[in-house]
Amino acid sequence: MLAPEALRNETLLAFVIRVRRRLFLVLLLFPLLTWRFNRSGFSDGEGMFAEPVREVIVTGDWVTPRVNGKLFLTNSVDRLFML
Repeated sequence: MLAPEALRNETLLAFVIRVRRRLFLVLLLFPLLTWRFNRSGFSDGEGMFAEPVREVIVTGDWVTPRVNGKLFLTNSVDRLFML
């Protein structure tokens, strides 16, 4: 049987190893989980085409499409009317 001091050292070593593993995982995952948080989630999906149409209907401005109050002129207005 191990002496109490040796058992305490073994337990402390196991604890340090667990803490280092968790710290390594946190440091590894942090950039992956926080990547692009400063940007909106707006991408080339269906929402990108539906949101200007919704805002045109809500604001009543049928000439200049906007998204979140900013001009959205990447598509012509006639394409928006088809949606």
